[in-house]
Amino acid sequence: MRCAILVMDSREEVTDQDARIGGFIHEKGKGCVLVMNKWDLVEKDTDTMMEFEERVKESLKYLHYAPSSSSQP
Repeated sequence: MRCAILVMDSREEVTDQDARIGGFIHEKGKGCVLVMNKWDLVEKDTDTMMEFEERVKESLKYLHYAPSSSSQP
């Protein structure tokens, strides 16, 4: 495995299990893409995506190199 896809439920903050799995990915030196599942169920305004992504990146600092499914090119 060269790259992992960490799928998280966007209706929740980063869970302990998400963080644990992310830690395993990082410890093994693998690439990672963060995917937010169930995004359509989240109430949104103009800044929701940016604020959510900032909270996820803060919780998973060790995966700073991982793009997320909401990242813009």
